[in-house]
Amino acid sequence: MIDSVMHFGFTVRDLQRSLTFFCEGLGFEVLQTFERSAAYTRKVTGVGDTSIHAALIRGYGTVLELLEYRDREDRPQRGVPVYYPGSAHLCFEVRNIEQEMAFLTRKGAVFQKEITTVPFTQGMGNKVVYGWDPDGIAFELVERNRQE
Repeated sequence: MIDSVMHFGFTVRDLQRSLTFFCEGLGFEVLQTFERSAAYTRKVTGVGDTSIHAALIRGYGTVLELLEYRDREDRPQRGVPVYYPGSAHLCFEVRNIEQEMAFLTRKGAVFQKEITTVPFTQGMGNKVVYGWDPDGIAFELVERNRQE
């Protein structure tokens, strides 16, 4: 029986760059950094001949594991599109979506061109925008309609 969710994991190209983005940009804190040997990585993931440099970070009641697979030549430049099965995103509630977008852009985020206001009942009036961190990890910013 499952007791709880321990963490969510994301593969990143450069662990230090991602720690800067997630900690300075999104407000997470580093719990620990660690290394995993190639032998361990092969046993657990099936990916051979690569070690992992990783970190556990915490914020907003959630723990994320950021994983940098080392010594791999076959790494794509960006994450998968949000509509691909298996893709994922993090959603953050913010107080001022325009200010948060400007701040995160300075930290390396790329955003969908414009903020959208939710036109239907579920979340009506909320402002929403999708963004991507420097590795293409998708996230969503939501500014709630405070008049609900």
